[in-house]
Amino acid sequence: KPVSVSMAGNVQDDAEPFIMQVHPQNVSVIGAKTLVDSVVKLDAPLDIEKVGNELKSFTVALRPVNGDGDVIDQVKLSTGSVSISAVTLSKKTVPLEVPVVGQNLGDAERVLTLPKTITIKGLDSQLSQIDKITAETIDVSNIFEDVEIDVIPILPEGVEAAANSQDLYVGVAVSGMKNRTFEYSKDAVIVEGIHENMMVDVDDVEIVLTVVGKEPVMETLVAADFSFETNVSHLRPGTHEVALHCSHEKDLSRIEFTPQTVTVTIAESGKDTAPNHPREDGDPAGDESGEEAGAETDRENGSGSTEADTEMENGGTV
Repeated sequence: KPVSVSMAGNVQDDAEPFIMQVHPQNVSVIGAKTLVDSVVKLDAPLDIEKVGNELKSFTVALRPVNGDGDVIDQVKLSTGSVSISAVTLSKKTVPLEVPVVGQNLGDAERVLTLPKTITIKGLDSQLSQIDKITAETIDVSNIFEDVEIDVIPILPEGVEAAANSQDLYVGVAVSGMKNRTFEYSKDAVIVEGIHENMMVDVDDVEIVLTVVGKEPVMETLVAADFSFETNVSHLRPGTHEVALHCSHEKDLSRIEFTPQTVTVTIAESGKDTAPNHPREDGDPAGDESGEEAGAETDRENGSGSTEADTEMENGGTV
Protein backbone atom coordinates (compact mmCIF):
# COMPACT_ATOMS: atom_id res chain seq x y z
CA LYS A 1 0.00 0.00 0.00
CA PRO A 2 1.24 3.56 -0.69
CA VAL A 3 2.67 5.80 2.03
CA SER A 4 1.01 9.22 2.29
CA VAL A 5 2.54 12.03 4.36
CA SER A 6 0.07 14.22 6.24
CA MET A 7 0.96 17.48 7.96
CA ALA A 8 0.18 17.89 11.67
CA GLY A 9 0.52 21.19 13.50
CA ASN A 10 0.58 24.83 12.44
CA VAL A 11 2.90 26.63 10.07
CA GLN A 12 3.48 30.31 9.41
CA ASP A 13 1.57 31.96 6.57
CA ASP A 14 4.76 32.85 4.71
CA ALA A 15 6.20 29.33 4.87
CA GLU A 16 5.27 25.84 3.73
CA PRO A 17 6.88 22.44 4.39
CA PHE A 18 8.32 20.61 1.41
CA ILE A 19 8.76 16.81 1.34
CA MET A 20 12.00 15.96 -0.41
CA GLN A 21 11.93 12.17 0.00
CA VAL A 22 9.91 9.33 1.53
CA HIS A 23 11.47 5.89 2.03
CA PRO A 24 10.00 3.39 1.48
CA GLN A 25 7.14 4.68 -0.64
CA ASN A 26 5.14 1.44 -0.36
CA VAL A 27 4.76 -0.93 2.61
CA SER A 28 3.25 -4.43 2.73
CA VAL A 29 0.06 -4.91 4.74
CA ILE A 30 -0.61 -8.39 6.16
CA GLY A 31 -3.87 -9.70 7.62
CA ALA A 32 -7.36 -10.91 6.78
CA LYS A 33 -8.21 -10.17 3.14
CA THR A 34 -11.24 -8.01 3.95
CA LEU A 35 -9.18 -5.89 6.34
CA VAL A 36 -6.22 -5.59 3.97
CA ASP A 37 -8.54 -4.59 1.13
CA SER A 38 -10.08 -1.88 3.30
CA VAL A 39 -6.70 -0.17 3.81
CA VAL A 40 -6.33 2.56 1.17
CA LYS A 41 -3.06 4.08 2.37
CA LEU A 42 -0.49 4.20 5.17
CA ASP A 43 -0.66 7.59 6.83
CA ALA A 44 2.63 9.13 7.99
CA PRO A 45 1.77 12.20 10.15
CA LEU A 46 4.68 14.64 10.18
CA ASP A 47 4.87 17.35 12.85
CA ILE A 48 5.28 20.56 10.85
CA GLU A 49 6.64 22.48 13.82
CA LYS A 50 9.70 20.20 13.87
CA VAL A 51 10.53 20.96 10.24
CA GLY A 52 12.95 23.88 9.97
CA ASN A 53 14.64 25.94 7.27
CA GLU A 54 17.32 23.30 6.84
CA LEU A 55 16.76 19.86 5.34
CA LYS A 56 16.24 17.21 8.01
CA SER A 57 15.33 13.54 8.12
CA PHE A 58 12.52 12.22 10.35
CA THR A 59 11.41 8.72 11.33
CA VAL A 60 7.61 8.67 11.33
CA ALA A 61 5.29 5.87 12.51
CA LEU A 62 2.75 4.55 10.01
CA ARG A 63 -1.01 4.23 10.48
CA PRO A 64 -3.03 1.98 8.13
CA VAL A 65 -6.28 3.83 7.38
CA ASN A 66 -9.41 3.15 5.35
CA GLY A 67 -11.27 5.48 3.00
CA ASP A 68 -12.92 7.28 5.93
CA GLY A 69 -9.59 7.92 7.64
CA ASP A 70 -10.21 5.37 10.38
CA VAL A 71 -7.16 3.43 11.62
CA ILE A 72 -7.26 -0.34 10.95
CA ASP A 73 -5.44 -1.88 13.96
CA GLN A 74 -6.03 -5.57 13.11
CA VAL A 75 -3.38 -5.71 10.36
CA LYS A 76 0.41 -5.96 10.46
CA LEU A 77 2.94 -3.96 8.42
CA SER A 78 6.25 -5.11 6.94
CA THR A 79 7.76 -2.01 8.56
CA GLY A 80 6.16 0.21 11.18
CA SER A 81 7.83 3.48 10.15
CA VAL A 82 9.29 5.41 7.22
CA SER A 83 12.06 7.95 6.78
CA ILE A 84 10.96 11.40 5.59
CA SER A 85 13.29 14.19 4.44
CA ALA A 86 11.65 17.61 4.69
CA VAL A 87 12.41 21.30 4.84
CA THR A 88 10.33 24.42 5.42
CA LEU A 89 10.38 26.71 2.40
CA SER A 90 9.46 30.35 2.24
CA LYS A 91 6.44 31.46 0.21
CA LYS A 92 6.06 34.45 -2.04
CA THR A 93 3.15 35.71 -4.14
CA VAL A 94 4.12 37.23 -7.50
CA PRO A 95 2.26 38.32 -10.68
CA LEU A 96 1.40 35.50 -13.12
CA GLU A 97 1.45 36.08 -16.88
CA VAL A 98 -0.59 33.61 -18.97
CA PRO A 99 -0.10 34.04 -22.75
CA VAL A 100 -3.26 33.20 -24.76
CA VAL A 101 -3.63 32.84 -28.53
CA GLY A 102 -6.65 32.23 -30.78
CA GLN A 103 -9.16 34.09 -28.66
CA ASN A 104 -10.97 35.63 -31.66
CA LEU A 105 -10.65 32.77 -34.18
CA GLY A 106 -13.31 30.38 -35.48
CA ASP A 107 -16.34 32.71 -35.43
CA ALA A 108 -16.69 32.26 -31.68
CA GLU A 109 -16.82 34.91 -29.02
CA ARG A 110 -14.64 33.81 -26.12
CA VAL A 111 -14.45 35.49 -22.73
CA LEU A 112 -11.44 34.48 -20.63
CA THR A 113 -10.95 34.47 -16.88
CA LEU A 114 -7.23 34.49 -16.09
CA PRO A 115 -5.42 34.04 -12.76
CA LYS A 116 -3.42 37.18 -11.97
CA THR A 117 -1.01 35.92 -9.29
CA ILE A 118 0.71 32.75 -8.17
CA THR A 119 2.19 31.79 -4.80
CA ILE A 120 5.51 29.99 -5.05
CA LYS A 121 7.75 28.34 -2.50
CA GLY A 122 11.51 27.93 -2.32
CA LEU A 123 14.62 29.05 -0.48
CA ASP A 124 14.84 32.74 0.39
CA SER A 125 17.86 33.13 -1.90
CA GLN A 126 15.81 31.83 -4.85
CA LEU A 127 12.61 33.72 -4.19
CA SER A 128 14.38 37.05 -3.81
CA GLN A 129 15.37 36.93 -7.51
CA ILE A 130 11.83 36.28 -8.79
CA ASP A 131 9.45 39.17 -9.48
CA LYS A 132 6.97 37.39 -11.81
CA ILE A 133 6.18 33.98 -13.29
CA THR A 134 5.16 33.23 -16.89
CA ALA A 135 3.00 30.22 -17.78
CA GLU A 136 3.01 28.06 -20.90
CA THR A 137 1.01 29.54 -23.82
CA ILE A 138 -2.63 28.43 -24.03
CA ASP A 139 -4.28 28.07 -27.47
CA VAL A 140 -8.08 28.53 -27.38
CA SER A 141 -8.67 28.67 -31.14
CA ASN A 142 -10.32 25.23 -31.12
CA ILE A 143 -12.42 25.84 -28.01
CA PHE A 144 -16.14 26.12 -28.83
CA GLU A 145 -17.73 25.37 -25.47
CA ASP A 146 -17.26 26.51 -21.89
CA VAL A 147 -14.19 24.85 -20.36
CA GLU A 148 -11.48 25.25 -17.76
CA ILE A 149 -7.89 24.85 -18.96
CA ASP A 150 -5.08 24.07 -16.52
CA VAL A 151 -2.33 26.66 -16.21
CA ILE A 152 1.22 25.28 -16.30
CA PRO A 153 3.62 27.80 -14.72
CA ILE A 154 7.23 27.84 -15.91
CA LEU A 155 9.18 27.66 -12.64
CA PRO A 156 12.93 27.91 -12.00
CA GLU A 157 14.66 24.78 -10.72
CA GLY A 158 14.12 24.34 -6.99
CA VAL A 159 10.96 26.50 -6.95
CA GLU A 160 7.47 25.03 -6.80
CA ALA A 161 3.90 26.27 -6.70
CA ALA A 162 2.56 26.53 -3.16
CA ALA A 163 -0.41 24.39 -2.11
CA ASN A 164 -2.92 27.19 -2.79
CA SER A 165 -1.59 27.62 -6.34
CA GLN A 166 -1.51 23.98 -7.44
CA ASP A 167 -4.79 24.08 -9.38
CA LEU A 168 -4.74 27.34 -11.33
CA TYR A 169 -6.81 27.42 -14.52
CA VAL A 170 -8.11 29.68 -17.28
CA GLY A 171 -11.88 29.84 -17.58
CA VAL A 172 -13.18 30.03 -21.17
CA ALA A 173 -16.81 31.07 -21.78
CA VAL A 174 -17.98 30.74 -25.40
CA SER A 175 -21.09 32.38 -26.88
CA GLY A 176 -22.71 32.21 -30.33
CA MET A 177 -21.79 28.55 -30.81
CA LYS A 178 -23.63 25.29 -30.22
CA ASN A 179 -22.78 21.59 -30.39
CA ARG A 180 -24.87 18.61 -31.53
CA THR A 181 -24.34 14.84 -31.25
CA PHE A 182 -25.59 12.17 -33.67
CA GLU A 183 -25.31 8.38 -33.56
CA TYR A 184 -25.05 5.98 -36.52
CA SER A 185 -24.92 2.22 -37.07
CA LYS A 186 -22.90 0.24 -39.61
CA ASP A 187 -25.68 0.82 -42.16
CA ALA A 188 -24.46 4.41 -42.49
CA VAL A 189 -21.03 3.31 -43.75
CA ILE A 190 -20.58 3.50 -47.54
CA VAL A 191 -17.92 1.06 -48.77
CA GLU A 192 -16.08 2.28 -51.85
CA GLY A 193 -13.62 0.51 -54.14
CA ILE A 194 -15.27 -2.95 -54.08
CA HIS A 195 -13.72 -5.11 -56.83
CA GLU A 196 -15.79 -7.30 -59.12
CA ASN A 197 -16.61 -10.73 -57.61
CA MET A 198 -15.92 -9.45 -54.12
CA MET A 199 -18.28 -9.20 -51.14
CA VAL A 200 -17.66 -6.83 -48.22
CA ASP A 201 -19.27 -6.97 -44.78
CA VAL A 202 -18.87 -4.23 -42.16
CA ASP A 203 -18.79 -5.31 -38.50
CA ASP A 204 -21.39 -3.87 -36.14
CA VAL A 205 -20.30 -0.44 -34.94
CA GLU A 206 -21.79 2.54 -33.14
CA ILE A 207 -20.49 5.81 -34.57
CA VAL A 208 -20.85 8.88 -32.36
CA LEU A 209 -20.49 12.19 -34.19
CA THR A 210 -20.14 15.53 -32.38
CA VAL A 211 -20.25 18.77 -34.39
CA VAL A 212 -19.84 22.41 -33.39
CA GLY A 213 -20.99 25.45 -35.32
CA LYS A 214 -22.96 28.68 -35.29
CA GLU A 215 -26.33 28.45 -33.61
CA PRO A 216 -28.41 29.17 -36.80
CA VAL A 217 -26.61 26.36 -38.66
CA MET A 218 -26.90 23.90 -35.79
CA GLU A 219 -30.66 24.42 -35.40
CA THR A 220 -31.37 23.04 -38.89
CA LEU A 221 -28.82 20.22 -38.76
CA VAL A 222 -30.04 16.60 -39.17
CA ALA A 223 -28.27 13.23 -39.12
CA ALA A 224 -28.71 12.80 -42.89
CA ASP A 225 -26.44 15.81 -43.48
CA PHE A 226 -23.46 13.55 -42.83
CA SER A 227 -22.16 10.43 -44.55
CA PHE A 228 -19.38 8.00 -43.66
CA GLU A 229 -17.16 6.33 -46.22
CA THR A 230 -14.34 3.81 -46.26
CA ASN A 231 -12.30 2.49 -49.19
CA VAL A 232 -11.25 -1.15 -49.70
CA SER A 233 -9.83 -0.94 -53.24
CA HIS A 234 -6.31 -1.74 -52.00
CA LEU A 235 -7.31 -4.74 -49.86
CA ARG A 236 -7.38 -8.48 -50.52
CA PRO A 237 -9.85 -11.03 -49.08
CA GLY A 238 -9.65 -11.23 -45.30
CA THR A 239 -10.48 -9.13 -42.24
CA HIS A 240 -9.10 -5.59 -42.11
CA GLU A 241 -9.24 -2.43 -39.98
CA VAL A 242 -9.86 0.50 -42.32
CA ALA A 243 -10.04 4.25 -41.85
CA LEU A 244 -13.43 5.94 -41.68
CA HIS A 245 -14.10 9.35 -43.24
CA CYS A 246 -16.98 11.76 -42.67
CA SER A 247 -18.35 14.01 -45.41
CA HIS A 248 -20.71 16.98 -45.18
CA GLU A 249 -21.49 20.29 -46.89
CA LYS A 250 -22.32 22.39 -43.83
CA ASP A 251 -20.46 25.42 -42.49
CA LEU A 252 -19.15 23.94 -39.24
CA SER A 253 -16.32 24.91 -36.92
CA ARG A 254 -15.43 21.42 -35.74
CA ILE A 255 -16.45 17.79 -36.22
CA GLU A 256 -15.30 14.79 -34.19
CA PHE A 257 -16.38 11.17 -34.42
CA THR A 258 -15.49 7.86 -32.84
CA PRO A 259 -14.37 5.30 -33.73
CA GLN A 260 -11.98 6.46 -36.43
CA THR A 261 -11.83 2.99 -38.01
CA VAL A 262 -14.19 0.11 -38.81
CA THR A 263 -13.59 -3.62 -39.29
CA VAL A 264 -14.49 -5.10 -42.69
CA THR A 265 -14.42 -8.68 -43.95
CA ILE A 266 -13.76 -9.20 -47.66
CA ALA A 267 -14.59 -12.47 -49.44
CA GLU A 268 -14.71 -13.66 -53.05
CA SER A 269 -18.30 -14.03 -54.25
CA GLY A 270 -19.51 -17.15 -56.08
CA LYS A 271 -16.35 -19.12 -55.39
CA ASP A 272 -17.00 -22.90 -55.33
CA THR A 273 -15.10 -24.24 -52.39
CA ALA A 274 -16.70 -27.78 -52.43
CA PRO A 275 -14.16 -30.63 -52.86
CA ASN A 276 -14.20 -32.88 -55.93
CA HIS A 277 -15.35 -36.43 -55.05
CA PRO A 278 -14.31 -39.28 -57.42
CA ARG A 279 -17.02 -41.25 -59.20
CA GLU A 280 -17.35 -44.96 -58.79
CA ASP A 281 -15.83 -45.47 -62.23
CA GLY A 282 -12.82 -43.40 -61.25
CA ASP A 283 -13.70 -40.23 -63.20
CA PRO A 284 -13.66 -37.08 -61.02
CA ALA A 285 -17.02 -35.42 -60.53
CA GLY A 286 -17.51 -32.25 -62.49
CA ASP A 287 -14.97 -33.19 -65.18
CA GLU A 288 -15.73 -30.80 -68.02
CA SER A 289 -14.34 -33.02 -70.79
CA GLY A 290 -16.50 -35.94 -69.63
CA GLU A 291 -19.61 -33.80 -69.54
CA GLU A 292 -18.92 -32.44 -73.02
CA ALA A 293 -18.32 -35.94 -74.39
CA GLY A 294 -21.55 -37.18 -72.88
CA ALA A 295 -23.45 -34.26 -74.34
CA GLU A 296 -21.99 -34.95 -77.78
CA THR A 297 -23.02 -38.61 -77.61
CA ASP A 298 -26.54 -37.62 -76.61
CA ARG A 299 -26.78 -35.32 -79.59
CA GLU A 300 -25.55 -38.01 -81.94
CA ASN A 301 -28.13 -40.44 -80.56
CA GLY A 302 -30.86 -37.86 -80.69
CA SER A 303 -31.42 -38.08 -76.95
CA GLY A 304 -29.86 -34.77 -75.97
CA SER A 305 -33.07 -32.76 -76.38
CA THR A 306 -34.48 -30.90 -73.40
CA GLU A 307 -37.90 -29.66 -72.42
CA ALA A 308 -36.86 -26.28 -73.81
CA ASP A 309 -36.06 -27.91 -77.20
CA THR A 310 -39.46 -29.61 -77.24
CA GLU A 311 -41.21 -26.34 -76.44
CA MET A 312 -39.38 -24.56 -79.25
CA GLU A 313 -40.29 -27.31 -81.75
CA ASN A 314 -43.94 -27.00 -80.76
CA GLY A 315 -43.87 -23.25 -81.25
CA GLY A 316 -43.76 -22.49 -77.55
CA THR A 317 -41.65 -19.85 -75.78
CA VAL A 318 -39.05 -20.24 -73.06
